[in-house]
Amino acid sequence: MSNIKNLYKQFGIFYLVKALFKRLLLPLVKITSFFVMAIDGHNPVKLDMDFIVVNANNLEQFLNGEIAFSDKMKRQLLSFIPQSTIAIVMVRDKEVAGWGFVQKANLSKYAGYDYMIPKGTHLLKNLFVEPDFRGQSIGKDINLARVNSIPDHILPTVFVVPSNKYAIRNLEMYGFSKQVYVKDYLWFNKYHKRSLRVIGENDIAKVIISGFKDA
Repeated sequence: MSNIKNLYKQFGIFYLVKALFKRLLLPLVKITSFFVMAIDGHNPVKLDMDFIVVNANNLEQFLNGEIAFSDKMKRQLLSFIPQSTIAIVMVRDKEVAGWGFVQKANLSKYAGYDYMIPKGTHLLKNLFVEPDFRGQSIGKDINLARVNSIPDHILPTVFVVPSNKYAIRNLEMYGFSKQVYVKDYLWFNKYHKRSLRVIGENDIAKVIISGFKDA
């Protein structure tokens, strides 16, 4: 029940009704859709805030340090960091409050897709704020730090489901705009039909689409 309440607070009643309808159809077809957003004209700035950047060079040191973190975070660090990825970590009183990743290259998986991050782009992924720290703008700070960790010659990108309007508004605050709309139908858990629709700047969309291996 608490999970349903959290979904209602984040996505609204329309999302819950739509999710129920999809669940009823699940034996026949699974429908997945998401936007790929990007920042056109990315111009990072130096930030005056405290956060930790975890990468392949300091991962072991972080895991063996004095900062407390959850098993979920440890699993994600061990899974993602070796894949050309860094983690932006917010700490409050020697306890991890939240984190998010920036993947710089190689294969990333999202909603069952293999996405090969195109050269000249970085992908924001897996933002999470611990329940005890929600409502304190931790997620906004992580996004701000992630965006500004990306060099000015690199295109920041992110995947987001259309129903997560809060995340979309938050990302738009940092200059992201919708570039590609992806919709996929998986029939009988076997047959795929997918469309990629350009809704942003054409050259940026072409770069993004090149990452879908079967596009």
